[in-house]
Formats: sequence, structure tokens, C-alpha cells
Amino acid sequence: MTSRAGWAWRPGRDALRAWLVSRAAVLALMALAAYLQARHGFGRAPLRAGAGGFFVWDSDWYRRIAAEGYTHPDMLRFFPLVALPGRLVAPFGTFAAGLAVLVVANVSALVYADGIGRLAHLELGEQAGRWAPWLALVNPASFVLVLGYAEATAAALGVWCFLALRRQAWGVAAGLAFLSGLTRPVGLLLALPAFVEALRGLRLTPRREVLARALAVAAAPLGGAAYLLWVWAAHGDPMLPFDVQQAGDLRSALLVWPGEALGRGWLAVRGDGQVVDALHLLGVPLAAGLFVLVARRLPASYTAYAAALLVVALGTPRLASYERYALAAFPLIMVAAALRPRSARIVTWVVCCSGLAGYSVLAFAHRYVP
Repeated sequence: MTSRAGWAWRPGRDALRAWLVSRAAVLALMALAAYLQARHGFGRAPLRAGAGGFFVWDSDWYRRIAAEGYTHPDMLRFFPLVALPGRLVAPFGTFAAGLAVLVVANVSALVYADGIGRLAHLELGEQAGRWAPWLALVNPASFVLVLGYAEATAAALGVWCFLALRRQAWGVAAGLAFLSGLTRPVGLLLALPAFVEALRGLRLTPRREVLARALAVAAAPLGGAAYLLWVWAAHGDPMLPFDVQQAGDLRSALLVWPGEALGRGWLAVRGDGQVVDALHLLGVPLAAGLFVLVARRLPASYTAYAAALLVVALGTPRLASYERYALAAFPLIMVAAALRPRSARIVTWVVCCSGLAGYSVLAFAHRYVP
């Protein structure tokens, strides 16, 4: 088995087991949602024909980009890396393009699980290293890691970039950060932990290494800039991906105050609203508590990264997709995996499994937008 200190990759047993169990669980929940819709009328029809099952919600967008290219302005908000392998096999048909998107997402999920296990072991010890892959793949929002979303690829690039940064492997970190910038808009935020790590021991650093550190800091923005330059050349405006994302039915603004969304959550608790709105009242303080643990137990680079991602997650109207955005802050998962009391681990496991079941069924029944 590959050493945790080495770079040659073979997934650890915990990562592989968590990956297999989580795929089986999501498939079962997908079947349950289909049964509830067919026999009991639970849920709604998909927004677009064929946008169900593995290709529910954003997965359908990535499949369409892979099969057709960026044929509609709304597609530009999805950065290209996850769809690119599907685009390469698009001449073989839509099925091949969609299958490639799913393969990328699911292989990325395994790489992510293994990477977070290694990272948690490095920073927090053996127990955290064993539990982190399970919490990464079995949590309320983790069903999207089975679908054709970009989250799994972004998370895999993020954890391995952190491993490279902590080992001062600046060239590897730069390459991974560049790809992250091509994966999701929030991939640009990897510049923050790279900057924090690059400042460590900078005064005693040779000039050549200073340049390598600077490249690691700039790599994620450069990856995002590469896509925006293509958008500029193809559509005449490099900011279109962000302008599209700020439409009224999406984010509506780069950042908004979540007070109104939390107010709707309180109304839902009182019985006048949707269940998902009420769940935000649990998710927001839970993430805040885990963030405090990140600040206390992990180096500053993790704190900076988690803080930036939580600000983005909270800054959405209606707290739309909050769970998915918040759990992209994988340092939260790392500190949760390091909880010592057995009772805390049991409660964490119950919350994760229950949340995964509930959110999955709601999403596959088109009642919740992940």
C-alpha cells in the first residue's frame, strides 16, 4: 500500500469503502425517490426533459455542455474542466458525453476521499484520517458527488493542492490550483491558502523558490482567467459567466445578506414554509461551530479558505444550495472527523446519514435544488 507520505497514488481502504458505500446509498435513494414519484405523486416534474436521475439539476447542464458545447448563455456560468472529457467523446453521441461527465465526477470523488484522509491524518492524527473519507462522502450534500456536478473534481483538486502546499511542493500546488480555477468560480479562492503558506519562511527563501511560491499563489486565478479569456474571445464579454450567475433566479448578486433567508427558515419552523428553509437554521450554526474548531486546531491557511467559502455559501439569496457550498469547505469535515467523544461521533454519523437520505430524496424528486 502506498505510504501516506508518498506521491504515488493508490486509494486507502477507508476511502475505497466509503466510496462504494456512498454510491450504493445514493443509488438506493434515487430508486426510492423514483418509487415515491411513480406510486404516490411525490415531487415535481423536472425543469427540462431528461433532467432526472444521474442528470438532475446542474448535472444536466454539464452533460449538455459536454455534448453540445456552450450553445446557450446560461451555460457560461459552468466552468469547463468537468465537461471537457465529455466534449472529447461527444462525436460518439450524447450518451457517451454524459457517461464521461459521470466518470469524471465519480473518479474525482474517490480521489477526494483519499486525499482528505491523507490530509486529516497529516494535520489531526490517525482517527481523523480514518473518519474523514466517510464524512466527506456520506454527509447531507454528498449525493452531488455521485452526479455530474463539478463539486467532486473541485474538492479533489483542493485537498491535494493543500497537501502540496503543506509539503511546499509549489509546482504541484500550482498545477492543481490552475485546474481548480478551470473547474468552478470558487476554485479561485485557493489563492488565499496558497498566499498564507507562501509567506511561511519567506525571508530565508531563495529567489527561485520565491518565484515558485508566487506561481502557486497566482495559479488558481490564472486558471479562471484562461476560461474568461475564452469567453471574451467567443462572446465579447469576459464577465458573462458572473453576469449570468447573478440573474434573479440564481444568486442575483455577488454577495447578499442572508437575513431574509434565515427569516424564512424561522417561519418554516413555525409551519409556514418549506422544510429545507427550516434546515438552514440548523446548518448555519453547525458550520459556524465547526469553523471555530478549524480556527483553533488547523493552520491559518485552512481558516482563510474555510472562511472564504462560508462567506460565499451564506451570501446567496434564499441560502440556495447552502449545504453544497458550505461542505465544499473541507476543513470543516476534517475537524468533524477529529471529534474524540464516542457520543459526538455517533451523533455526527446519524446527522450525516439522515441528512443524506432526506436531501437526496428531495433533490431527486425535484423539490430541492442542490
